[in-house]
Amino acid sequence: MKSLEIYLTFNGNCREAIEHYAKVFDGEITIMNTFAEMPADPEHPMPDALKDQIMHCTLQLKPGVILMASDTMEGDVSQGNNFTISVVPDSKEEVETLCAALSEGGEVTMLPADTFWGAYFAMCRDKFGINWMFNYGTEE
Repeated sequence: MKSLEIYLTFNGNCREAIEHYAKVFDGEITIMNTFAEMPADPEHPMPDALKDQIMHCTLQLKPGVILMASDTMEGDVSQGNNFTISVVPDSKEEVETLCAALSEGGEVTMLPADTFWGAYFAMCRDKFGINWMFNYGTEE
């Protein structure tokens, strides 16, 4: 495993939060993508209200210290379900192994698959209610 990072989720105010954290921690926002930048899906059009919200952003606090965040596309987030532990595995096999082990007694929320951003990605919730994501093949 290359790293373990915290991924925060917001109800439409991610941009405000990450800019605040950048100022507080004197960090640098290195990536900020909106939902409008996602590939179009004609069967599930993007609601206009979501287009300018943040799909993914990364705040580099210092070398090796990263905070990631996004707005949610579905449902409300609240204290307790507003973060995910992000794992950067060393291989596709490690994505599958970790996702299977952590989802035992819980649930896989996104099956391991190649993504449009070039990573092999999966998500799950463990039996304790903790959300995990696995992102192999990109720096973030």
